[in-house]
Amino acid sequence: LMPYVSVKTNVELSSEKKRTVLQELHGFIHRLLNKPDAYICTHVTGEEALFFGGTADPAAFCDVRSVGQLDKTSNTKLTEAITGLLTHELGISATRVFVTFTSFDRSFWGFNGAVLGQPAPSLLYTGRIMWRNECPPR
Repeated sequence: LMPYVSVKTNVELSSEKKRTVLQELHGFIHRLLNKPDAYICTHVTGEEALFFGGTADPAAFCDVRSVGQLDKTSNTKLTEAITGLLTHELGISATRVFVTFTSFDRSFWGFNGAVLGQPAPSLLYTGRIMWRNECPPR
C-alpha cells in the first residue's frame, strides 16, 4: 500500500507537462504494482538545482517508496517505465536518470492520523499537539 513516487528534474516544466508526468507515474504504479488509486501519491518538480555527471544538462532524480511490493522484478519494470517517460516527455537522456527504491514496513508509514495497521485515532487539534490521553471526552 501507500506508494509514493517523486521526480525532481532541472528541466523547466509547464503545468500541462507536470500533469502529464504525474498521471503517467500514477498509472505505472497502479498497473505495475497493482496498487489502489486511492493510495497512490505522485510528485514532480522542475527547475531544480540538479548537477549530474559534472554538468547541468537535463537530468532527473526519482524516488519510489512503498509499503512492500518492491523487489528486483518490479524495480526493473518501474525503472524502465519511469526512464522511458522522462526521456519521451522531457527529453532527458536515459543515462541522466537515477531511480531509487525504498520499501517500508507498515509501522514506518502514517496515514489518516495513524500508523498503518492501527485504528485511526479521534484527534482534536487545538493549536498544539494533543495526545490521546489528553483529549477531552466528547
